[in-house]
Amino acid sequence: MTDLTLTGLRVVLEVARTGSFSAAAERLGYTQSAVSRQVAVTEKAVGTPLFARHARGTRPTPAGEALARHAGQVIDHRTLLREVWGPSYGDERNYLRTFIQRLRVKLEADPKRPEIIVTAGSRGYRFGAPSAI
Repeated sequence: MTDLTLTGLRVVLEVARTGSFSAAAERLGYTQSAVSRQVAVTEKAVGTPLFARHARGTRPTPAGEALARHAGQVIDHRTLLREVWGPSYGDERNYLRTFIQRLRVKLEADPKRPEIIVTAGSRGYRFGAPSAI
């Protein structure tokens, strides 16, 4: 099983911002192939494509767009479920809680004291420390 990494998430966010693997690589100081590998590993870890690749660049998929748009912000349960899994999942809070727990085990140094996926009371979750992303 592939693990998510903070580096992979940073790379994904930079590709979303720049619209290209090459531009993201230049801004991050990586090679284009390293960026491509990080995106592929991150997509495998989350289980869904984050980008649609085209000859003239990349475009985020709905999941990639949601990740980029909400990085560092609190996103409520219903919005997260609908944007990542689709409209029919809007009320599946138990499904989301289970998925978040699994992500924390993969991402966090101490899943019981999360810093990357932080619960925001009963509102939802904040992904990534704003200063880290």
